[in-house]
Amino acid sequence: VQPQPQPEQGAQPQAPRGNPVE
Repeated sequence: VQPQPQPEQGAQPQAPRGNPVE
């Protein structure tokens, strides 16, 4: 399963899946 390219969000930076970050 290939990770889907996420659109760059300046307001809410999404953490890469697999690395849970609070």
